Amino acid sequence: MNSLKEKLAERMKSEMRAFVASLDASASNLSEILDDFAYEYTIKAEFISEIENGSVSNETMSALYKDKKPLNTLYDEWLNNEFTMIDMINDTITDCGDKLLQQNKGKNLWRNDAR
Repeated sequence: MNSLKEKLAERMKSEMRAFVASLDASASNLSEILDDFAYEYTIKAEFISEIENGSVSNETMSALYKDKKPLNTLYDEWLNNEFTMIDMINDTITDCGDKLLQQNKGKNLWRNDAR
């Protein structure tokens, strides 16, 4: 018997396949598809990956599994969150920079050669 995680992941993958099939039918060329839907595809793929590999609670997976289109529901929620992708990118840059500064503490990291 498949676990709830496997069943939910398969339902979401099936939803993704339907999404991709709809793209093939609606776009006249690959460039149009990439321009219009790359972001949505990427975010949805991340949701599937997190269900398969993350530590989502059984309660949450159960609630998602009962939803008719859990992937669309998650994506809609993503779009309505208070944060933006640029917030996450900026946080990542800051976090990485802070780590690198700690690793190189006391070193001169930048030298202006344009004197």
